[in-house]
Amino acid sequence: MPPDSTSDACAPSEEEVSMLKGVGMEGSRKPSSLSAIHITDVVKVLLFVDMLSVDLVVPLLSSYFRDLNISTEQYGLMFSAYSLSQIVGGLVLGALSDRALSRRTVLLISFLGSALSYGTIGLSSSLTMLLVGRVVVGLVKQTVTISTAIVSEHTAKEERSAEISKLGAAMTFASIVGSACGSLLYQKRKTFPPLVACALFLLNAALALILLPSGNGREVGGWTDAAAGAKKKDDDIVNGSDNKDDTLTTATPALDGGVGKSAERGEDSSSFSSATRRFLANFKKACRSGPTLRILAAKLIFGFLFRALGSQNFVGYYEERFGVASASLGYMSSYTAGLSFFVQLYVVGRLASLASETHLVAMSLAVVALMNLAEGAPSIIGFWGYLALLIPARTVAHGTLQACLQSMFTQRVPQGDLGAALGVLNVLSSASGVVAPAYGGKLIGYLGILARPTVNAAHYAAFFVLWWVMEVARGRAPAEGEGGSRKPESVADGPVGEAAVDAGDGDSPSKKID
Repeated sequence: MPPDSTSDACAPSEEEVSMLKGVGMEGSRKPSSLSAIHITDVVKVLLFVDMLSVDLVVPLLSSYFRDLNISTEQYGLMFSAYSLSQIVGGLVLGALSDRALSRRTVLLISFLGSALSYGTIGLSSSLTMLLVGRVVVGLVKQTVTISTAIVSEHTAKEERSAEISKLGAAMTFASIVGSACGSLLYQKRKTFPPLVACALFLLNAALALILLPSGNGREVGGWTDAAAGAKKKDDDIVNGSDNKDDTLTTATPALDGGVGKSAERGEDSSSFSSATRRFLANFKKACRSGPTLRILAAKLIFGFLFRALGSQNFVGYYEERFGVASASLGYMSSYTAGLSFFVQLYVVGRLASLASETHLVAMSLAVVALMNLAEGAPSIIGFWGYLALLIPARTVAHGTLQACLQSMFTQRVPQGDLGAALGVLNVLSSASGVVAPAYGGKLIGYLGILARPTVNAAHYAAFFVLWWVMEVARGRAPAEGEGGSRKPESVADGPVGEAAVDAGDGDSPSKKID
């Protein structure tokens, strides 16, 4: 492990210069195998523990707010505040990462801030404390993007997709295990899940401090300009867009410190006007054609509905609808995560061989609408019917819908414009994350929580009609620059699927259960 350095102005030693000459400065270089294996394995462990900590609490989060008698509308506003804090945190840490913060430092901020937030949940006795805890974690949580950046930098380009898929698998496995363990702890004592999560975040911070190297940014593994540009382009393509709460980070910081390109040029990358101009330029570049705009709109509508009307976004829904205990929510989340993993791995690809992606999207929307309509009649379906029939059918539909929309999006956008298009999608998805929970909370607060599945069914039915008019009725062939018939992505190809709908860092309940 290289020694700590207190100044970015320190010149590299002769040994470091020699090592740098040996590995080269290109973004696609392959680092020495010992350091690469060590760092990537450490990052996978850190991400697993991080997601395990999150899933100890998030499926049960509504029960903590329910104990404080929060209304449905207030709960929606809370998630809007959380999403807004994600945007602010991504912009601030992105600007700082251009100048001073190392990737290890960002991970430490994420882990320590999460520990504070989850400790607040365990010890809170007021709604204000819970709200502050959620805002704090929204501001600081950058785990997924930074982990992806570190793994991308320390693996060869041809191995990068497989390594990032392993990160996705680690997150899914953590979700399955963490949700069930959270319910077990909750049954012992309500404060145990957040307090254990707090302890695990502190453990992660200690591991990151000890096992990840630090330095002045010019050592081997430093984040060079060439590497930064190559990594950013590759990550945009590999990660698909709807990845986690830190999607607005303007540049990825160095593991060993260092300064980003924009800082070296003297540019003010944190300027709001600069960010606005960049967004508008990307939007104009990426959305030049009607087909691209239509698929972009479809992805945004799907994400909006998922965030606005997902059952986990409403306090006490399962308790009131089916009479289940709050502690059972974690088991249900674990069950759904396992189903989702199976669907992404084995089902979506097989379905893609039976029908076109356009028709698969239409069928998936119809299934989601019908399953929500059936959920609105619990006397007919019952709780066990909901578990055995509705959740599996909706999981297949959600996974297929997400994968097909993602595949169609990447096909319709010209390869040279894909990075700009993904950036536009990230910004709009983040904005949707602010508006959607407030919309859902207001609507369901007015109609009553038991009306949620019926309202959800009506929205997806409208989406189905819109999709049929926009795409199916047109019967369009792939336009020039689009791919032909390409299989939708699955877990084996990258971390897409139901969980990818949420633009958070795995810390939002909107991706759980429903």
